[in-house]
Amino acid sequence: MSDTFSLTESGMVHQFFMAKMGHYPTSREALDRMFEEDDEFLGALEDDNPAHELKELCDKINTTIGYGLARGWNVDGAFRAVHQSNMTKQFTPEGKVQKGENYVEPDMEKYL
Repeated sequence: MSDTFSLTESGMVHQFFMAKMGHYPTSREALDRMFEEDDEFLGALEDDNPAHELKELCDKINTTIGYGLARGWNVDGAFRAVHQSNMTKQFTPEGKVQKGENYVEPDMEKYL
């Protein structure tokens, strides 16, 4: 197994779902799975076990990316665009991140 990850691997979760359920997850089903992963991640934080935290964080990422791929979206391109956009945000003196005068909104339409 390689240490690198392909976003297509995340889509395999949803292919498995389709094979077992007969359909790709609906938005509601995907949201329920995301909430479930949130709960599991919070549980891992309470365990104070970094390896468990990392595992649950990866489950959250896998579930979220897989949903976008199942929808046919270019998640990789969109993620890069959002990251570039986030780099145009600024920090307040209190350490909060906010959109400032140099903020550039990402164009998500081209990744749908």
